[in-house]
Amino acid sequence: MVTLTGKITDLFPERSIDYKSGEKSSKMEFLLSMEGKFPTNVVVEVWNDKIKNPNLAVGNEVEIGCYLGARKFEGTGRWFNNLKLHDLRLLKKATAEPVKEQPTNTTPTEGDEPPF
Repeated sequence: MVTLTGKITDLFPERSIDYKSGEKSSKMEFLLSMEGKFPTNVVVEVWNDKIKNPNLAVGNEVEIGCYLGARKFEGTGRWFNNLKLHDLRLLKKATAEPVKEQPTNTTPTEGDEPPF
């Protein structure tokens, strides 16, 4: 198992997977951005019940334990690495950014009557 620390910068949509055996699974992925001398990003897979973890939110700083594996794509014979989430620990919750006030349109448009 590998331990990584970083910030969740993107969540990708959940997908349902139907196997030939009739079993079903759910999978989602997130992007973990890690700082340091050589900043990098990794995509981490999340399966089934772990998708419901409330700490899986953009902006949260987390420490994750994940399994590192590889699989061969039969079409090309190339190998691809994958990281599968084992556990997730919240280090710092994302802070809400202040909402910027949008300017109101004070220019009358066609059909608007002046207020006087």
